[in-house]
Amino acid sequence: MSRKIQFSKQIPFRNGHWLAFGLVVILHFVVQRPQEPVFNGDSNRHVMTSVFFRDFLVDQPSSAPRQYAEDYNEQYPALGLLVWPPMFHATSGLAMVVFGTSVAVPRVLVLLSCVLATWCLMRLCRRRMPIEQASFVAALFGLMPLVFEFSRYVMLEMPTLALCLLCLDQFDQWLAKERKRSLYLAAIAAAIAALTRFDAVVLVPMLIFQVAFQGQYKRLASRHILVAACLAIAIVAPTYILIWSELGELHMRQAAESVSGRESPQTLLGRILFYPSCVLSQVGWVSTFLVTVGIFACLRCQNRSALPVFASILLATFLTFTPLAELTSRHTIYWLPALAWLAAIGAEEFGHQLSKFASFFSRKGSVFVVKFCLLLATAITSFLQPVYRVTGYADAAQVAITHTEPNDRILIEGWWDGNITYHLRHLDPNRQRNVLRADKELYSFTNVPNVDFEQFVSTDHEILREINRLDARCIIFEDPQPYGEIRISEQMRRLIRSMPDTFPVIKTVQVQSTVPHSRKVQLFVFKVKQDFLKSDLTSGSLVK
Repeated sequence: MSRKIQFSKQIPFRNGHWLAFGLVVILHFVVQRPQEPVFNGDSNRHVMTSVFFRDFLVDQPSSAPRQYAEDYNEQYPALGLLVWPPMFHATSGLAMVVFGTSVAVPRVLVLLSCVLATWCLMRLCRRRMPIEQASFVAALFGLMPLVFEFSRYVMLEMPTLALCLLCLDQFDQWLAKERKRSLYLAAIAAAIAALTRFDAVVLVPMLIFQVAFQGQYKRLASRHILVAACLAIAIVAPTYILIWSELGELHMRQAAESVSGRESPQTLLGRILFYPSCVLSQVGWVSTFLVTVGIFACLRCQNRSALPVFASILLATFLTFTPLAELTSRHTIYWLPALAWLAAIGAEEFGHQLSKFASFFSRKGSVFVVKFCLLLATAITSFLQPVYRVTGYADAAQVAITHTEPNDRILIEGWWDGNITYHLRHLDPNRQRNVLRADKELYSFTNVPNVDFEQFVSTDHEILREINRLDARCIIFEDPQPYGEIRISEQMRRLIRSMPDTFPVIKTVQVQSTVPHSRKVQLFVFKVKQDFLKSDLTSGSLVK
């Protein structure tokens, strides 16, 4: 007789929750590398808005906070105030009061959000399955490519996901044990999630489906539900009213007709299939296969206790984001806990079936082998995904600060203008320089150049006249443009390079970038000689 391999005594999981936490934290710290905030174009805005809150807390302009914000944005025009809710930025800014304006501060907060999300998922699973399976689901979740990606950069998806899972965990505990404290904690977590990112609206259908799928309708009659809902609304309402009054039209446009330049599927079928088609890139091909197996296995008796909570996560995420104009994979990061659970169930089922064909494995041995291969394949997929790392902008900012005086203005033009702005602020702790953006002074657009593009200058003479009016003493720009080409921007670059007496080059910095599809870029730092510029404008040598 063939001897079957036994694993049950070799893999004790009594401290499985510590194993899951340790695995997530260690592996995520291993992949962290120094980098400038450039990811998705939003990262530098999140960092710079955090720095604003840090400065706000230090300066404490209680008498005129709105004027302070407007003046700050004039000096450092790279803020995301009211574009996103302010909770993450305020929290990060508070931490910066202690630890300084380094981008490492919000990066650590994002990583801690990943740990919180894993812990909450562990708690959700632990109420419905053995500790071994709960630990595996949490570990698999922490290793998924999309989790790795959004735990590495300063983005709001991971903090929002962590808060949503905290809300679900506390709400689930209230449904199970009817602890009033848990219900109010869930309401507070939901409110904080809504103050972190608008995506937190996904919690509304999630909680409704969770009650419906568990048949807990009677709980809705509790007066504490109404009080908790009012508490959450009271926390969120003042901020949302302010955002709506200032940028409500922009946010409605974003939801109805994406202003981010992303093409969405035009057909109804294409829109319905878009997010399911993203699962492969979100979790890896091995997990995708086992998610498919898990869909068919989740109705087995041993899995039904967890089905309501994870079905509510899947369905609510799909129904919330599919109708939006902007379809992008990161929106459905909120269904990853459910996909991790389905993949874990699929691994169990596939392992059981494998033991019938591989006679030298016991049933438990087969399951162990499949789970190990799943974790390994998911980890390798995450480690091999491209890392968005850019360096060089800090060097250019340092050169500009060195060659300017307090109160001087620095004109910047570039795709990652927010990154330059952050470094100009970070390297100038006394805030003595002023930053000007060419895409505000010479032209403007909404999010991307093909949306609401408006040009304020046309000729070389008008460009020089505007630079003179702005009283810029230093100019920094990327060359070539990393993506595409904005005509007036390219015209400005050619003009400045063609006038070395008026705009002498101080330094050229080579940008090191791993960002896919971007061109090889250099940063040029120019000194503006005001006397020469005025002479050029009055000489009549340029076409007016």
